[in-house]
Amino acid sequence: MEGKKTQRVYVIRHGLRIDDAEPDWISQAERPWDPPLAIGDNRPTEAAKRFQLFPEQTFTIATSPFQRCIETARKISLELRPSSRPRVCLYPGLCEFLHQSTGISPFFDMLTLPQLMTIFPDVDFDVSLVPQWTPDLPADRIKGEIMPTYPETIPQLCDRYVRTFETLSTLHLSRIPVTDVLVLVTHGHGVQQIIGHISREIAGRIWNVEYCAFFYVDRPIRHSVTTPGAMEPVEGAKWTLGSVLGLAMIED
Repeated sequence: MEGKKTQRVYVIRHGLRIDDAEPDWISQAERPWDPPLAIGDNRPTEAAKRFQLFPEQTFTIATSPFQRCIETARKISLELRPSSRPRVCLYPGLCEFLHQSTGISPFFDMLTLPQLMTIFPDVDFDVSLVPQWTPDLPADRIKGEIMPTYPETIPQLCDRYVRTFETLSTLHLSRIPVTDVLVLVTHGHGVQQIIGHISREIAGRIWNVEYCAFFYVDRPIRHSVTTPGAMEPVEGAKWTLGSVLGLAMIED
């Protein structure tokens, strides 16, 4: 009899942004809407130490294309596999809330892939999980991507994060070893909306998402009946919420 198989997905907020550690940074920044991590922030490394991976277990990291998230993904990758080159996949559906309230103006831009490769020379930007998105590629040429638009409304934001989570989780099953773990690096809004999708009871109690707050979820999977070598969720299966760290919640 075939043993039980499970898909595990971690969802984590980025580490401490430099403009929170150094308030004067923003007044001198060329791109104030895209702050990197604070210098020396070790929250991503400490968070990754709490991930429950077996010694030889593989993982895939998909991240928001904002610098602070890429840096967080890089540090997580280095902690999980110190001897391997960090490998991450950019996915725009995981990006920040595109609204003036988050410091993003109508004139914002994102770094192109060549620019990111210059900033992060030791990172391998993986294109195998989803069609690679680069900010200089027109949105209408990116088949299957969940492209955020400016300005977003709260309902659009909620829908985008939930669809991104479900889309990446499903795409992940089509290309992985059974034991592979998916790690999604996003923003505070993303963590809150995705956990709310899993557990509405918890969502109603969250009042703060700390830097590098994370949770994981599991769901049963099986070999696909239509695609040889791929996996798919067991029919009717629901996500089960595992550990939750760094979310401040209102007590009953």
